[in-house]
Amino acid sequence: GMQRTYIKKWKLFVGSIIIFMATFIVSYHAYFLPGTDIYYHTTWALEDVDSIFDFISNVLSYPLWHYTTRFLYVVFGFEEPMAAAIAMAMYNMLTYIAIDYFCKELFPEICDEAGNYILLIMMVFFVGPLYYPRFNIHYYEGQWSPNPWHNPTNITVRLFTVLALTLIGIIIENAVKIYHYILLAVVLLLSALAKPAFLQGIIPGLGLYMIISMFIKKDKNLLVKYIKIIVAFIPSVMYMVYQFFMTVTTNKSNSQNQSDVMGVGFAWGREMHEWTTNMGMSFLLAFAFPVIVFVFNYKTVLKNKIVQIICCFEVAAWLEGALLYFKGKEGACDFVWASILSMFMVWLIAIIIFIKDHYEAREEKKTIMYWLYEVISYIALGGHLFLGILKWMVNVGIINVAL
Repeated sequence: GMQRTYIKKWKLFVGSIIIFMATFIVSYHAYFLPGTDIYYHTTWALEDVDSIFDFISNVLSYPLWHYTTRFLYVVFGFEEPMAAAIAMAMYNMLTYIAIDYFCKELFPEICDEAGNYILLIMMVFFVGPLYYPRFNIHYYEGQWSPNPWHNPTNITVRLFTVLALTLIGIIIENAVKIYHYILLAVVLLLSALAKPAFLQGIIPGLGLYMIISMFIKKDKNLLVKYIKIIVAFIPSVMYMVYQFFMTVTTNKSNSQNQSDVMGVGFAWGREMHEWTTNMGMSFLLAFAFPVIVFVFNYKTVLKNKIVQIICCFEVAAWLEGALLYFKGKEGACDFVWASILSMFMVWLIAIIIFIKDHYEAREEKKTIMYWLYEVISYIALGGHLFLGILKWMVNVGIINVAL
């Protein structure tokens, strides 16, 4: 027993340090490039305000990362770029640790005694979309990426995305106590304080999942569970309504965006077509590996509830990015953030299922079909990983290629 848990903890620790360092380096570098998200967010984080309420109503309505940075700046005396980079690195590292919890709770079959899965899961932090210049005119915005290194609030909300989905998975799969729902409500509220993006995607996504599953199962007990989950969303939704109000009407929220948002528009690809010529192709370039894994494992997808929830989350979030935009800020891609979070989760699930396949294939004789699946998967994953790491290196300034 002791030996095994020790090995797992050791691997989790090593992975955590790698994620922390990779995020710290890229964030620290980005701070010194004028016009980057981290630079602006750090400037806002250190605004001279009397209280957090003053900050929420006059600077930014999602202050979690900003107050973490502020805390590191004031209490520990770190310089601005250092405080900002540590805050980003810390949240990304905590997300990695949360993924270990996600796996142990929802996919215990991959948590082998050697704990290799936790080192393999690290790939999800580095993968990027495949690149085909004709479609994604601009590599990054062409179809976005599960890993936008430049955005502190997205990295912060990712932690709560993983935790909330773990809790939702536990609640839907098991008989749970009331504290699970209370914990879910707290995590969801924290996610809104980090960035409203997760709620924007999960509310329609989970709604879609619940409607489909009620239609298929018609189970009274399930309905009671769903109502309790919906109640857990109430505090965060109330806060999100306030955030939306801040963005669209008063426009006090954030001096940089003053009164340029005139409301929400509805049009197919209005934001995305700025960066890509074909949204369907872009989608495939971003998800080549997950699509291969899901097609091969369609039975798992049809059976596993958390996989279904994440797929519904992806559909709802992607459609939101494809259909909505802020009038007055057409090219800003404000509605893409939910989709970027759901991408990360789809990728996580795909890598978990791939690891699972690998474990199962060791037990039995491999078929031609399986060999083919494995080879194609490795090629796709290799391409995603290569381009994702290349993007990280470009962001850090190690190499200089136009991506």
